[in-house]
Amino acid sequence: MIIKSGIIAQSRRDLIMDQGTVGDYSFNPYGMYSLRYLNREYNGDVIRGYRNSDGNTRGFTPAEIADGSLLAWGTANSATDHVRVKIWYDQSGNGNDTTQTYLYYMPIIILSGAIMTQNGLPTLRFDGSNDFFPLNSALPNIRIGDCSSFCVGKFDATALSPQEVMLSLGTTAGNGRWYCPSGRSGKFNFGYASTWNINHQSTADTNLHVFTGIAGSTQGNYQPFLDGTSLGSYTRSVTDSSGTYGIGGLNSATSYALDGNISEVLVFDGDCSTTRAAIEKNIMDFYAIS
Repeated sequence: MIIKSGIIAQSRRDLIMDQGTVGDYSFNPYGMYSLRYLNREYNGDVIRGYRNSDGNTRGFTPAEIADGSLLAWGTANSATDHVRVKIWYDQSGNGNDTTQTYLYYMPIIILSGAIMTQNGLPTLRFDGSNDFFPLNSALPNIRIGDCSSFCVGKFDATALSPQEVMLSLGTTAGNGRWYCPSGRSGKFNFGYASTWNINHQSTADTNLHVFTGIAGSTQGNYQPFLDGTSLGSYTRSVTDSSGTYGIGGLNSATSYALDGNISEVLVFDGDCSTTRAAIEKNIMDFYAIS
């Protein structure tokens, strides 16, 4: 890693999809969202910022976020301006970008002239009220019976009442749930199939974590992980069905909205058990998660 403008920048070896880092994959990514590069075949913008003062938008690469270009653009009209994120670009090669068209539903990357950071790295701030990225259009064919997700984020409080959701896939009812993670009553939760709190044992904190969900080795088998540590294995009846879901909430901008930060979201078509540990190590090394 390299330090630029007080922000840790990315080096070439940090690419999570580099064949030399993680190895060959037997599954395909649905969507890959981050403020760093994840795929050596993707060299485009990772976000499109929306400047509050005049409504102008501009795309930014990880280097432009780290070298001060984002901050200079964001504060060109006012030293205390805000920049929200309108588009979080998909790096999987599928073009599954997620877009928020409503201004006050866009998460923030610059607040009052300062870039939001976590562990020295840029992050997106979700306000706990209505910030949300929809995924139902970006990822319309998710099969939660054979799926893996990795979410890098933090909650800003430990009470977590009534409930906050970082990543929601599938549906909000029946046998189609996928919450990875959610938080409720001071605990980290993972919701799968018919159970919204499949694991309710890990006491919540305000640190940055990588939350992992793996399903598909056997239909209905689900394994949650916190920072690479297994939280058990569960079997549930599951229904693969599309729904309204997304990043930063349950199924809309105001439903179980996250009060916290999200830095990275990876969603794969398939069971990533064989490469899970390598993916988590790459994430934990980059974000300094212990």
